[in-house]
Amino acid sequence: MKATLPSFIASSANTFSGVLRVLIADSVEADLKRLSKIFEHHDVIVVTSNDGAETLRYVQEEAFDFICASFPLGQTTEKRFFDSLKVSDCNRRTPLFLFSLTGTSPVPTNLHDGLVQDFSKQDLNKFFQYITGLIGLIQKNCFFKGRLLYVEGNTLAGKHMKELLERMGLQVHQFVSAQSAYAAFETEEYDLVVVAIGEKSPSQNFDLIEAIRSTHGPKSQRPILAICNTKKLISVPEALKKGANDYVGKLVVEEELHCRVRNLLLIKNLLDKVDAQEKELRQLVMTDELTSLYSKPYLFNAGNQRANEAFRHGYPFSLVLFSFDHFAYIHDRYGQSISDMVLQEMAMMLKTFSRNEDIVARTNDDEFALALPHCSEEDTKAKVDRLREFVESANPSGISVSASFGVVSLPATFPCDFEDVFSAADRAMAQAKFDGGNRVVVSRLVPSESGLLKVVLNELVSAS
Repeated sequence: MKATLPSFIASSANTFSGVLRVLIADSVEADLKRLSKIFEHHDVIVVTSNDGAETLRYVQEEAFDFICASFPLGQTTEKRFFDSLKVSDCNRRTPLFLFSLTGTSPVPTNLHDGLVQDFSKQDLNKFFQYITGLIGLIQKNCFFKGRLLYVEGNTLAGKHMKELLERMGLQVHQFVSAQSAYAAFETEEYDLVVVAIGEKSPSQNFDLIEAIRSTHGPKSQRPILAICNTKKLISVPEALKKGANDYVGKLVVEEELHCRVRNLLLIKNLLDKVDAQEKELRQLVMTDELTSLYSKPYLFNAGNQRANEAFRHGYPFSLVLFSFDHFAYIHDRYGQSISDMVLQEMAMMLKTFSRNEDIVARTNDDEFALALPHCSEEDTKAKVDRLREFVESANPSGISVSASFGVVSLPATFPCDFEDVFSAADRAMAQAKFDGGNRVVVSRLVPSESGLLKVVLNELVSAS
């Protein structure tokens, strides 16, 4: 059964929910059918692929609960496959089952952030029994996806707890000392931290919890489960005070551990979703939806910072505003869709025309802005006149257009707000339109006798 790619990209999670889905990638058609029957027996939705490129596309664009793969897979090597999994937002932690004739993969399993198991194609009955038990655990909410940092100084206790956690499907990275654990936490990504608080040196593990909570960014919110090894659990209040989310005792029942881990992973998923939504909202505020250029609020925020830096360090900073001449006529004659295409094509041209350090924004319907750090007034005038000619000859969507430009450079002798700079450029652009359009007008900000800034429109750079 073949699935088509959806229009959305599914997000990964640490727990399983809803109908299970598996991707089976194998160049041998008979093996595809045999593995498909195993999963269909458990009512798992099966997506198959016998092509390497198609498999990589699935890995990047669809979320699966399991992935089965056998190599070689066309031109796709094991390394390229693992590299693709590593950067996949959908399947970075998805349990992976590798199939070969011997049941031993030449690729190190630590290349994948999730569970990795090797199986032999000559003994699929073993895999059937394994997947039957695994799906049973999933249905009981006792199997998870994710990476876990585990700190335990006691060798025997650590071995037992690690086995319990790995039985849940988690990839466990165990450390004996709090120092080595924190070093790994700083450089690696983990979904959950489990810290065993021992009687001999509890302060080190308390310090680890506190250090994690003091970390900058989303990592500071990683769920922490404390294992309190003292008989009277006297370390519980201190662990919670330092920032642990939950705790269990040393002799925890496996079912209770499942519940605690599941709840903390659900917290991690909720925090990830909130973080993703915040990033999406920031992106919406930062960018213009139609052109993907920066928005006017972003221009004012970033422009103010750049202008202050320019004045403080003594380098030039210029701002250019321009808008199309008679754009209302283009809209009325050709309609909304064509006028939108004109704006989109102009946005693409501006991106190619600008430098990496420039800020290119759409500030109004047909109005654009270029903030140019390290660009003097003379250099800006020459640059903008080239841009004016470029716009005039562009013919976006086959329509002849021209634009009016206003230019202002930051005064070198006194500070001013970016709002004043923008206002001066806006007045220069309006003057260019008033004078007939298709021209560049430069304005200068100068202090008046009253101490207030005034705008002087003193130079017509070019005209049609």
